[in-house]
Amino acid sequence: MDRYPHKLYKVVVTDETENDYGQTIPGNKEFVFVSNCYEQVNGSGNEIRLSNGSMYVFSSQIFLPQGVEQILSGTQIEVREKDDKTVRLQGEVKRPSGKDVKHSRLWV
Repeated sequence: MDRYPHKLYKVVVTDETENDYGQTIPGNKEFVFVSNCYEQVNGSGNEIRLSNGSMYVFSSQIFLPQGVEQILSGTQIEVREKDDKTVRLQGEVKRPSGKDVKHSRLWV
């Protein structure tokens, strides 16, 4: 059994720019692969405390292997199946766990 059967992507959006003629060139939205992961749906309505002290009912918890880059709160993410086509989850990271001993977690 694969411990991390899903794929985590973060959304990187480039700012719009102007060319030499003053025309606006829109920014691009790009999905950048971060790591394999395990996404677990919050079926029981558990809550987490956010950095501002408020409580939030998260939709999913994402587990990442040890040593993966830290994803900050507010980052838009997408979780896909191994086939890289089926999207399981799109959302915003509400709270990262930091670096735990065996893995990192994100709450979306």
